[in-house]
Amino acid sequence: MAYEGERVRLRAIEPGDAETMFRWINDREVTRHLDLRYPTSLEWERQWASDAKQRGGYRNVTFAIERREDGLLLGTCGLHGATPEDRVVELGLNIGEKSMWGQGYGFDTLRTLLCFGFREMNLRRVYLHVMEDHPRARALYERAGFEYEGRHRESRWTRGQATALLTMSITRPEFDERYGAAEEVGDVPRR
Repeated sequence: MAYEGERVRLRAIEPGDAETMFRWINDREVTRHLDLRYPTSLEWERQWASDAKQRGGYRNVTFAIERREDGLLLGTCGLHGATPEDRVVELGLNIGEKSMWGQGYGFDTLRTLLCFGFREMNLRRVYLHVMEDHPRARALYERAGFEYEGRHRESRWTRGQATALLTMSITRPEFDERYGAAEEVGDVPRR
């Protein structure tokens, strides 16, 4: 089963995705603002992709992001750490295909993933952490309706310097106000 936005499709990660993800995960420009420091082997990436099915379910949902028009693999995204009692989850998003940066795929992915979280998982709050020195990502999250909650000083050490980590979130009522309430479960807002 896949979930479609205007330009992207969120689908299960398949073992065949490993080679592409291996290229991304070992590209220092792609991983600059991710919590990744060390090189990853192709075998490790194959195992990670193969194990993605076992990680699925309410607690951790991980998707491959592909371009709807031709199925090009663009990146990965997910909702992590959910519990049915709290209905709060941490969002992760990575557009690994650098040639697709700045073309709106991140925004469509974010909107589609939030729609899945709020309308399929019945979440009430989605939060994320973003490095302060990553203005493109911060602008994307603000545009999607995320609000700043806090600043964690010198929380990440990357490339020889400490940087602050910002916490941002969006709640179900904020999402519905911004994008409209669902007419039926699974509808992705087109605004």
